[in-house]
Amino acid sequence: MLVKAFYPPSPIMKFFHQLKELDRLQSNFPYSDPNHSMYVAVSKKSKEVLGFVDIDFRESKRRYTPPRPYLSDLVVGEKWRRKGIARDLILKCERKALELNKKSLFLRVETSNDKALNMYFSLGYDFEPSKIFGVIDTTMLLKRNLQIPRS
Repeated sequence: MLVKAFYPPSPIMKFFHQLKELDRLQSNFPYSDPNHSMYVAVSKKSKEVLGFVDIDFRESKRRYTPPRPYLSDLVVGEKWRRKGIARDLILKCERKALELNKKSLFLRVETSNDKALNMYFSLGYDFEPSKIFGVIDTTMLLKRNLQIPRS
């Protein structure tokens, strides 16, 4: 699902991208770390995976990383989009951040992804100036102040 959403379609490269993403998820996000959570939306009826997101609270020592807590890898299967699944996954991450007494939540999105930007803006996320994102790449950093209730 991640490969299909975030990489250009290529039968030749598909397997490589799948292995790359699996390795990234397994090495960057240890399953037993309490400062990192992954959420999967699953159909009650068919048990099919509908969507995925992760949220990272760990401080990064690497350069060019987003501030924490950081929501990433939000993806919803094509036939399940526009049904509120992405919104529910985002709200789950926000609740987790609030449980850990975090005041805000950050994410990055491609500046050309109008549908995602509209969704994030409708959920109260705003552009967050960055010296990195949108400068050395084509993404935009967004932030939501979790202490401000939704309108």
